[in-house]
Parts: sequence; C-alpha cells; structure tokens
Amino acid sequence: MLGALGLYASVAYAVARRTRDLAVRLAVGARPGTVFGDVVLRGLLLSGVGVGLGLLLAAALGRALQGTLYGVGAFDVPTLAVVATIQVGVALAATAIPARRATRVDPARALREEI
Repeated sequence: MLGALGLYASVAYAVARRTRDLAVRLAVGARPGTVFGDVVLRGLLLSGVGVGLGLLLAAALGRALQGTLYGVGAFDVPTLAVVATIQVGVALAATAIPARRATRVDPARALREEI
C-alpha cells in the first residue's frame, strides 16, 4: 500500500508539473486518449524499472537471507511472480487516476495560470 501511495504521489506530481505541456498538446489537437496513454506509459516504465531492480535484488540477497525465510525458498519463482504482478497492477491503478485528470485539463485555463 505504501508503494502504491508513493507511486501515485510521484506520478501526480509529475502530471502537475507538466500541466502546461499537456494543455498545449490538447490545445493543438492531441486526443485525450493519447495524453492518457503517455502518462500511464511513463508511470508503468517507472514501476517496471522498480520491479526489475527488486527482482534482481531478491535474487542476489535470497541466499543471504535464506536462514530468515520461512516456508519459501531462496528464490521462490511463484511468490516473486505474484508479487511482481500485484505491484504492476497497483502501479497501473495508481497511474490511471493522474492520467485521467490530465485528460480533463482545460487548455485555456491551464495556460493562463502562473506556475
């Protein structure tokens, strides 16, 4: 849950910083679906890197922590696959909210606001 909250906060912050850019794209004719896809893709790339690094660290540290593990092996593939799948699903949900908000930006209003 903490990972989902952190990912949501970072994506929401990135969308807020890119409001003018997204507003210009919408004003010149970009489809809202394209903007939505761009924001979601960036969030999923960020979480994909995190999941990949996490799997590498789990593989590297699994043997060192084998004595503290109970009920799973040092590199339990089904457990790691389930955790990675859940994390990617949570990342998709956490990025969809700011992405949807980005598609509803009024270009004229966003360009008038001062940063």
